[in-house]
Amino acid sequence: MPPQPSSVEQALSALRAYYEQWRSLTEAEGEAIRGGAWQQVAQLQETKRQLQQLILGATRELRAECARCGMDAAVVEQQLRSLIEQLVQLESRNGQCLAEHLHQCHGQLQQLDLAARNLSHIRRAYSPAREARWESFS
Repeated sequence: MPPQPSSVEQALSALRAYYEQWRSLTEAEGEAIRGGAWQQVAQLQETKRQLQQLILGATRELRAECARCGMDAAVVEQQLRSLIEQLVQLESRNGQCLAEHLHQCHGQLQQLDLAARNLSHIRRAYSPAREARWESFS
């Protein structure tokens, strides 16, 4: 009979699976950002918010199992370091892409504001002058 995985290995595996799911969501989020699919971005961010709670729970579980087995949780969690670093890079890349989109939107907004002011000036220049009207109240 093959040896059964320890409770620490199971907890670590569950946490790793959650981080892999985070990676998939973050990659999909990046695609949605680049495509301007803002509703999809919002949905993915909500899913990630919910997943974050699962990750926190799995982390607590891993630490509890390490303590129960007399293992150093920090040493066990080191096994996830490269995966977490990759996730941080993906999140950073998505943040940069969002910042670029925001910058572009601000530029477009400024152009539209300038166009609206120009149209207002043109309309005033070409509209017939209105005579002053006096109204009396007796």
